[in-house]
Amino acid sequence: MIARKVRVSSMRRCIWGMTLLVVLVSAGARAATDITGTWTASFESQIGRQDYTYQFQVKRRTLSGKAFSALGEAEILKGKVDDDKVSFLENFAYQGAVIPVTYTGAILSADEIKFTRQVGALTTEEFLARRVRE
Repeated sequence: MIARKVRVSSMRRCIWGMTLLVVLVSAGARAATDITGTWTASFESQIGRQDYTYQFQVKRRTLSGKAFSALGEAEILKGKVDDDKVSFLENFAYQGAVIPVTYTGAILSADEIKFTRQVGALTTEEFLARRVRE
């Protein structure tokens, strides 16, 4: 009888310990910032100053939307949001050629994302995108 009480007591401690661990892990997990909305950015590139507007939609961890500039618009492809990281591809049409532009970014706050964009094998550009508040 004593052995049974010890086993039940040990099992309860184990269950409480596991429950506490789950609660602590859940509390420590960061909720990803929702970047759905309109963002703008301006930066210098090899072809001059670029002014972009991005319209992002996020569902679960998938990012979609469009990128607009004076040179046209492009669909956002292969987009992902993972905690404070964001990435996507833009196929940039320039002088009859399609150049893949790969974006990686760090979500700094609800209103700022620091991006690095790799323009084909040509160049790398860094810039800050800011949310448009309506």
